[in-house]
Amino acid sequence: RPLLGISREQLEAYAQQHKLTWVDDDSNQNPRFDRNFLRLQVLPLLNQRWPHFAAATARSASLCAEQEQLLDELLAEQLHALLDEDNALAIEGLLACSAARRFAVLRRWIASFDVTMPSREQLQRLWEEVALSRDDAEPQLLLRQYQIRRFRRRLYLLPLMADLRDLSLNWSLAEPLTLPDGLGTLVSGEGDICLRAPQPQQKVSIRFAAQGKLRILGRTHSRPIKKLWQELGIPPWQRERIPMVYYDDQLIAALGVFVCEDAQIPEGQQPLRLHWHKK
Repeated sequence: RPLLGISREQLEAYAQQHKLTWVDDDSNQNPRFDRNFLRLQVLPLLNQRWPHFAAATARSASLCAEQEQLLDELLAEQLHALLDEDNALAIEGLLACSAARRFAVLRRWIASFDVTMPSREQLQRLWEEVALSRDDAEPQLLLRQYQIRRFRRRLYLLPLMADLRDLSLNWSLAEPLTLPDGLGTLVSGEGDICLRAPQPQQKVSIRFAAQGKLRILGRTHSRPIKKLWQELGIPPWQRERIPMVYYDDQLIAALGVFVCEDAQIPEGQQPLRLHWHKK
């Protein structure tokens, strides 16, 4: 706002003096809009009563900008210390802060994603309903096209994602398979994911959900799938975006995460090689 302290009359005089041309937007004269109502009907009265009102307002705006910049500098070090490589925010570092400081850090964290700033009520809900919810909960706060979720005492700001839990994609293996919601492409015949090949009568499909207990290669006991995700450190929103290979209705592997014992390659058999080209 470099021209905030310069009046409209000064700008018009400068433009006329230097023979500049400009366009007047007709909508600027419509008092139906709040900004026009203030400029056309309220500000003239204020300037008539207090001739220096505009200059004083400009000074106040400038001081507010300076204070905001100073606050950015003071909180930058704390914010940086609370972030990990995924820009997830550590909750523990905010517990001892005052509410004002905590909200200021949260605002700057959200602003770093170029996301519309939430209201104070939304920030309060973010802290009370997401950050401080039960350890076994999977809370989230929606912010238009984004969501804030918690995992292992950290807050994550994520785009909204399509629900893929009921989706099943048949795959002949002969051609690459395009995955939904921008998840990339699966290709057979290459890659470092090795599984036993399906039997000729078995149908191969890709799904994004699993239930029950699993026994994976390298472990001696079966585990409920939910416990397995937790042990592997996979956040809830990623669990539903990992392509899972099924032979008929039998889960064979979660690509890039684990391979089930039933996918073990028999001696002398050529493995099925898969590669997940992520976008």
